[in-house]
Amino acid sequence: MDAQESMGQLQQTISTGNVAAAKVLAGKLFTRHGPFASWSAVWWSTLVNAFLAPDGARTSSVVEASMAHITEVDDHTDSTLDSVVASWLEDMLVPSVIDMLALRSAPCLIEILLNLVAKRRLRIVPRLLSRLAYTTWKHAASGVLATKGRLSTKCLRAVEGSMILTQHLLLTTPPNPALPPINLRQSLVMQTERRTAFNATNVPDLIRHLPFLVILDTARTAPERLKQQITDLLQGLARTPQFKAAAFRSLHILKDAFLSNEWSKPGIDPSVEARMVDGLKLIMSQGSSCEIRIIP
Repeated sequence: MDAQESMGQLQQTISTGNVAAAKVLAGKLFTRHGPFASWSAVWWSTLVNAFLAPDGARTSSVVEASMAHITEVDDHTDSTLDSVVASWLEDMLVPSVIDMLALRSAPCLIEILLNLVAKRRLRIVPRLLSRLAYTTWKHAASGVLATKGRLSTKCLRAVEGSMILTQHLLLTTPPNPALPPINLRQSLVMQTERRTAFNATNVPDLIRHLPFLVILDTARTAPERLKQQITDLLQGLARTPQFKAAAFRSLHILKDAFLSNEWSKPGIDPSVEARMVDGLKLIMSQGSSCEIRIIP
């Protein structure tokens, strides 16, 4: 059986949620095709296509089959999933990321990525955030500024998906109890993994992208649920000691990001600059009662 036929079988198995077959197929891939490095890239791309299949089984079955299969593959190889997933992320252009996260099946992919992190199968939290969340916020915010407050339906869905991913990766108490972390063990794992996002190397990237959330909050077409996601994330970060400490260590970056002259240029909604000040106050405050949104 050649690689193309094997991957077709894999996609069918995952998209139909066949847990037993997915687990067995993992070992067969090594027998048929040799070392993991020789087929890992096409394997991960096939899995992503299966996660996102519009005619696939219900999400819970796909997640269960995927995790069973990936766990078996990961246990069979001496290498890690990190390099495979990182390469996939780097190869995607921003429009492709937006298109992917805007799919109605995108929550399945997000849940699987969160599961992989929570179960120590994937240890590239900063890369996940940078490629799937930060670039999405920047792209969508640029659209809002260019269209004077409008947020397209596609960008809206992509941003909402990226917000769920970010909340569960970065917040101590994320909003959806059905998504990882779902127990104390997973919470401890996620706590360990998020430290990398808050270290001196990676936190500046997060800080520089938070103002784009403020811009998205000003969009006239942004629904209340997105505005609440933004508020919850910013307030949640403000309550997180690791982020607070990292933000104060990078205070010059924080101030430059929120108080940039970019937000007072002609043509930009005057309320954006005021909201940036409120955002900065929220992050720097010791309490959590300050709201990011200004009621006109």
